[in-house]
Amino acid sequence: MNGLDGRASGSASGYNYSDANKKSGLTWSEATFLEYIKDPRAKIQGTKMIFPGIKSETEAKALWAYLKQFRPDGKKK
Repeated sequence: MNGLDGRASGSASGYNYSDANKKSGLTWSEATFLEYIKDPRAKIQGTKMIFPGIKSETEAKALWAYLKQFRPDGKKK
């Protein structure tokens, strides 16, 4: 999840993404992430992500704040 902010969905090296994720056309931003994390399978139909989602907006925003502080190399911005 390092370097998520601004990255195209399904584009990080070293992970075997579903075709649905790679072809989703999403670029990760706070708005996209908050919509996705509520219900990943609704946002990207056909994703292999088995996760019920985070329904709490407060929790989802806290998670985004945590994730966006890291660069692709895992170091803090």
